[in-house]
Amino acid sequence: MKAYILATTRVGTSEKIAEAIRKVENVTNAEAVYGRYDVIIIANSPEMETIDGIIHTIQRNPDVLHTETALTHFTAESQRITE
Repeated sequence: MKAYILATTRVGTSEKIAEAIRKVENVTNAEAVYGRYDVIIIANSPEMETIDGIIHTIQRNPDVLHTETALTHFTAESQRITE
């Protein structure tokens, strides 16, 4: 299962937060971005409990103001094409 976690942070903290989140186990990427959200995080785990733990770790950071998570239910790489 892959999770895209979108985080809104306090002004001026997005790069610091992205750097710290990259060190969390099962986080494959975290980038500070421009736009509606300040940090986009990608996490992978076969267990929902692990994803839940990552989200809680992110939310416990006092500089993270809000998170929104999108979980994948289908990926092209998981689909086999047979002809």
